[in-house]
Amino acid sequence: MVDTALNPASGDFDGIEVIALMEANALVAPINAAGGRWTLDKRLVGLTDTDARIVIEWTADDADIDLWIDEPNGERVMYSNKRSSAGGQISNDMTDGYGPEEYAIRRALAGPYRVRINGYDADRINPNGPGHVLIRLQRNFARTSEAQELVDLDLSFQNGRDRNNEDDTKPVATLRVGR
Repeated sequence: MVDTALNPASGDFDGIEVIALMEANALVAPINAAGGRWTLDKRLVGLTDTDARIVIEWTADDADIDLWIDEPNGERVMYSNKRSSAGGQISNDMTDGYGPEEYAIRRALAGPYRVRINGYDADRINPNGPGHVLIRLQRNFARTSEAQELVDLDLSFQNGRDRNNEDDTKPVATLRVGR
């Protein structure tokens, strides 16, 4: 993870280092509490805790899967609207590989965060079929009160010309944040 944060594999995975850095920073406090040692450059260590964090990854290498989040105020955060007025932010759009894509909001509005998966483009030559997507729903990420729920489901992909049509996306989960 630290290696990924410091040495991204290629331009195909632009932005993965930010997600890896979130994960690495979340480990600093538990490692310190256990008396362990870590080697992350201190300039890269910071508070990365968030009220809500949602991460997707998938099993089809050459597929383009998009994470869409509908915030409680009705605003949709996705690759074409990367930052919301409430402070939610989505990572770069991973169009090759296995993801991940991440949504995070440090101080979340109370209410439901509805997760949609847009199977934008399939790996058409995968002999094993379209694959699966894993969704991590995390409340209080990198805090002692962190809670996580995992959702694993089959992928499906859109057909037709307008593959950003909301009616064809797959609603998969809801993360509820209370105040």
